Amino acid sequence: MKETCVCYTYTFIASTEGTAPELVEGLQDVTVLAKHKAVLTCKIAPGKPQSKIEWYKNGKEIRESQHYSFSFEEAKATLTIPEAETSDTGSYMCKASNKLGSVDTECTLTVQGKCMCSIFSPLNNWQYSGNSYIYTLYA
Repeated sequence: MKETCVCYTYTFIASTEGTAPELVEGLQDVTVLAKHKAVLTCKIAPGKPQSKIEWYKNGKEIRESQHYSFSFEEAKATLTIPEAETSDTGSYMCKASNKLGSVDTECTLTVQGKCMCSIFSPLNNWQYSGNSYIYTLYA
């Protein structure tokens, strides 16, 4: 009697079509004066399929509005605050994600209140020294 052996070979090819997003250039800390424009920018290779870009302030997702505007063009993600307020100070994160992975980058935005200084300068602050006058200014 003759024995017959039938063998089967299965080849599984893991196919991952596309790429995860990659961080090219992270966010940088920014300091602006109140009522001035604040712009946060990073560069992200978006991957395939195209990544979803999300922005967070102090760990909470922020939405586009009159106060915040977002753009993502040519691998450059931008968050713009046209007239920053001191309450905008905080930690900001940009996150890019697709089904193959995610990347994020963080920075600190500091919004400083405008200096409301008054200058007191009486006339007797002039002093003669040698061959020149020196004026002392008190702020």
